[in-house]
Amino acid sequence: MRENAVTLCGIENRGHKMIMVLPFLTGATAAWLGVAGKRRACLWAWFITFVIFIAWCQYHMTDSLPISL
Repeated sequence: MRENAVTLCGIENRGHKMIMVLPFLTGATAAWLGVAGKRRACLWAWFITFVIFIAWCQYHMTDSLPISL
């Protein structure tokens, strides 16, 4: 295991521990804007969320899972 890696329950985290927090925050912001009735801002927030998901798919979806079956 590398020296600068964070280990949580035996799973090595290679510095990507916050990678999926931003899309959830922007999605929650979009939902809040929708409830508040700010349609244009809500649609922009959903678009930004979608772009973040697409851009970060390579980091989140291509890592191998450390599961022992």
